[in-house]
Amino acid sequence: QSQESFRPKRRCLQHWSPAFGASTKAPGQQVLPTPYEKLCWHEGAIYALDFDNQIFCWKPGDPATEVRKLLGEGTRVTGINDPGTDCEFIDLSISPTGEIFVADIDNGRLVSFHNGSGRLVLDGFCDNMRCSPNGVLYVL
Repeated sequence: QSQESFRPKRRCLQHWSPAFGASTKAPGQQVLPTPYEKLCWHEGAIYALDFDNQIFCWKPGDPATEVRKLLGEGTRVTGINDPGTDCEFIDLSISPTGEIFVADIDNGRLVSFHNGSGRLVLDGFCDNMRCSPNGVLYVL
């Protein structure tokens, strides 16, 4: 069944993508060559945090060549941009405006990335967070 002909019976499947592996007849198609630690859905795109503290973005069905790297080696970010070996990002959340929040457990901080700029949001241990549809960030 193609994505164009799919008609969801439940609201939770409205963004279903057969190329992403959501089909009961999984074709075994590899979407991306890298495993990811966290995934977020924002405005029709998937944001992924990998095990090397890099953040990627793509739309379901896009070829691997269309994946954008938003944070990590080779990206241009002003301010805080140190996702190297001295930090470990463990959580990812996206605000309605597209601001990306990541929890850095090694440095005990919450960092935000938006429009090519990284900034410290919270200096203190942050293990889990979620951003509400109205933009409130909840930190646990």
